Amino acid sequence: MRWEWSSPISSSPLHGGRDRGGGSWRPWPSMSRPFLYLTFLSALLLSRDLIGKGWVLLCLLAVFYNLLEWRGRARPLPSGPLTLLSLLAIGYGLLGVLRGGSVEAFLTPLLALSAVRFLGPCRVREMWQIYALSFLILCAVSVVKLSLEFGVALGAFTLFAVCGLILLNWEREGAKGPLEKVLLYSLGLGSGILLLAVLFFVFLPRSPFAFLTLPFLEEGGTRAGFSEVISLGDVGEVIEDRRVAFRVILPKGLLPGPLYWRGAVYTTYRKGRWIREGGSPPPLRPFPARGIEQTVLLEPYEGDVLFGLDCPRLMEVIAPKGRGIRVFPGWTFRIRPSSGMRVKYRVLSLPSPPRDPPGEECLQVPSSLRARLQRIALEVIGERDKGDALEIAQRLSSFLNSPPFGYALNVPPPGD
Repeated sequence: MRWEWSSPISSSPLHGGRDRGGGSWRPWPSMSRPFLYLTFLSALLLSRDLIGKGWVLLCLLAVFYNLLEWRGRARPLPSGPLTLLSLLAIGYGLLGVLRGGSVEAFLTPLLALSAVRFLGPCRVREMWQIYALSFLILCAVSVVKLSLEFGVALGAFTLFAVCGLILLNWEREGAKGPLEKVLLYSLGLGSGILLLAVLFFVFLPRSPFAFLTLPFLEEGGTRAGFSEVISLGDVGEVIEDRRVAFRVILPKGLLPGPLYWRGAVYTTYRKGRWIREGGSPPPLRPFPARGIEQTVLLEPYEGDVLFGLDCPRLMEVIAPKGRGIRVFPGWTFRIRPSSGMRVKYRVLSLPSPPRDPPGEECLQVPSSLRARLQRIALEVIGERDKGDALEIAQRLSSFLNSPPFGYALNVPPPGD
């Protein structure tokens, strides 16, 4: 059966109307363009944390301009300036790679090329290029960000891309074209996207969700060897864990003393566990000229503490953009949890100078109480000649772990 449509509204294969054979009916004027917008916006949504707000706004303006052009309210920009912008975007990306840039060095030229494609005439070739660029953006983001949010956006991206490509092929071929061939190409492309996405989820597990980790991999997801709770007996597990917690780029030259990486600061030991007690955060002062600068790439883990060379005094996030850092007592730096995402940040530290042994004022035991403490110790451990050293230590530990005793690094003022 053949349907004829005699209306000469449009002869473009992308806007409905008569095809190249002369008048095939189409069930809709054009639906591939809206799905193209949705596909690109899905990729842009996933990359918003890795790029600046300026790039997001630029891409949105380019999509809006293309929408105006599609509705006949604007004209495509000439090809000469657009070609120059494309070359500049490629050169900018190559420069970022040569300077040792990370994923942002690849995302920026991809987004710029996509914006250029939207500003020019959006024919079939340009639409295929935008689909390919959107898929490359998705691949670049998946290197550092695989989470539940990524999975939802990936599902939307796949749905929009497959539907848009099917409609694009339908509008291009028309009713006279072989429908089986169109569906075969679209099915192959959609299946390829799904298979590649599964490979990214399997071989680049950046999420703590168990269903994204292969059985033969170490259990625990993205644990980085750091825990918010410090209990006796847990230290050995952290030492034996050979997984990478973070990578650090340090300045050239010798560093003063051994490297000690500082995260959360625990101040009080009570009942076999180290805890953090509240207090006011340290005052923010201008950082001195001398200090050790580091660039840290923190692997995804379930906590929110940032690490730096002892003793960190200033931190700022490089990627993902827009993440604020809060400072807590003991110079503990925290960031909003970003499960499944690597965090890149800059640290400035002041090396901790060697300290003298604690003096009499830090022992918190006046001389008048020493004789009394000796009597208490004898009452706890019993007679001196009974029990070995281990039993005596266990009795003292049990006594000191009972209320109201506690051990804290925060020395109270004299007299308290």
